[in-house]
Amino acid sequence: MVPGSVVIVNLHSPSERFVGRLIEVGVPGVTLRGLELGGFEDWVIDVRNQERTGIRPSTVFFPLHRIEKMLLDENLGEIPSIANLFLERVGVSIDEFL
Repeated sequence: MVPGSVVIVNLHSPSERFVGRLIEVGVPGVTLRGLELGGFEDWVIDVRNQERTGIRPSTVFFPLHRIEKMLLDENLGEIPSIANLFLERVGVSIDEFL
């Protein structure tokens, strides 16, 4: 995974999942621009409806000790990636919003 990749980060203590564009990976941790995965559907609706308020991506840093795993966002057989779901539902690449 390289900076610019769309990734899903699973965290513990507390348990959370974030999706976003990877900005940096280093010894102290991971920086990404994104949002909690649970808010993805609401964000898609806000973007599609051109809402000026609501859920928006933010730049976050997660210390390495909180990261359980990090997955590259990619299609899994017939299951589309988060980026492809965004493109399908909004009609614009997720790159323009992250």
